Amino acid sequence: MKKIVLFSLVGLLIFLFSGCGLIPFTTAGEEQPPEVPESLEIGLDPALTLGLVQSKSDSIHHIPSDTSIGSWNEITRIYTLTTYVNGTIKIDEDSLTLDGDGYTIAGSGGNCGVYLENRINTTVKNCVVSNFYCGIRLSYGSSNTLTNNTTNDNDVGISLLSSSLNILTNNRANDNDAVGINLLSSPSNTLTNNTANNNGKGIGLSSSSSNILTNNRANDSDVVGINLSSSSSNILTNNRANNNWWGILIGYSSSNILIDNTVNNNSLYGIYLLCSNYNEIYNNNFIDNSTQAYVDEGSSDNVFSLDKPDGGNYWSDWTSPDFDSDGFVDSPYDFNGGQDNLPWVSQDGWKTILPAEAIGNLITTVEEFELHEGIEKSLTMLLEAVIKSLDNYHEQAAIGQLIGFINHIEGLQNGNKLTEEQADTLIAAAQRIIDSIQ
Repeated sequence: MKKIVLFSLVGLLIFLFSGCGLIPFTTAGEEQPPEVPESLEIGLDPALTLGLVQSKSDSIHHIPSDTSIGSWNEITRIYTLTTYVNGTIKIDEDSLTLDGDGYTIAGSGGNCGVYLENRINTTVKNCVVSNFYCGIRLSYGSSNTLTNNTTNDNDVGISLLSSSLNILTNNRANDNDAVGINLLSSPSNTLTNNTANNNGKGIGLSSSSSNILTNNRANDSDVVGINLSSSSSNILTNNRANNNWWGILIGYSSSNILIDNTVNNNSLYGIYLLCSNYNEIYNNNFIDNSTQAYVDEGSSDNVFSLDKPDGGNYWSDWTSPDFDSDGFVDSPYDFNGGQDNLPWVSQDGWKTILPAEAIGNLITTVEEFELHEGIEKSLTMLLEAVIKSLDNYHEQAAIGQLIGFINHIEGLQNGNKLTEEQADTLIAAAQRIIDSIQ
């Protein structure tokens, strides 16, 4: 393990409390987990909220004006690195692409490797960033894309501060001392196919809501794989949080939806809820965690199962009996502070539901919302078109139609035609169907 003392950077050595009792760690004589700040904001440093400051011997390269480290194409607005870079790259204009072309951007332990502030519609790709306080930092920006970057051996791999509507995809943020990928006060971002392994904390959201995390990996962390702190209404689907102390840690966070995630072999807890309410956690795999799930007494109204056919979660220590062969264990799975009424017999059991059947269930959900007749009709027509595409074996068309359905839902929510809870439920279900088709 990396040095846990790095968390003293924030000057907090407060144990994590539950609803008001201390989390039961391990018994005497066992290896003790690292201390976790009560705010759960592991690895955050107040300095990250300040502007870029030159530190130590790092130089600052302003692009696109500085062509000493790369070439600038005014027509395509692509700046391509042509050499190894020692120091910070600061992007000074909107609507451009920084293509690292596989070159390394290295620092001396401070500052940020690639820095974007108040940027819109900017892309950073193919960069290798190491030995900075923060590898890539995006602050006060929107509609930017970070893709195919490697940010290893920093304190924080990738950091978003007060930034929204950004896309992070296919990035590798491994072996960072504090956090792999960190979102602070950053709503409505999409994180897909990112890897955040072997960090102090894998992926952290703090005061960040309505984000979508899909198919990310947060394994082998010193403390926690995925951490939500004061972050509500996020959707997590098909993520992995394995071999950490805590797999998923949710604190002071409400109305999040977790579907089709796998939480495996975590040393303390698979999932832990602290002072968190109204979260929906179903159709997930909890496998061989020391304690599969724990909900502290300060949390309430969290849902771990829906009615059939959706059911609950798969728990590796609760797989029989199933005398009626309906795919569900005949008795509920009880754990501290919660209960799963329909535990699945087999891992990924919910994936045996065909996409067309799942869409039929989604149409039923739309009808149960008792929406305005025109809105209900528009939604059901979109879903019926998906069924038709699937019947004709046009899977890619079906995926495109489901993406259109999600976009339509977001538009209705922005127009106050759907509640946030209704929109989140429909989007999560549509995203799960997309995953099953893929």
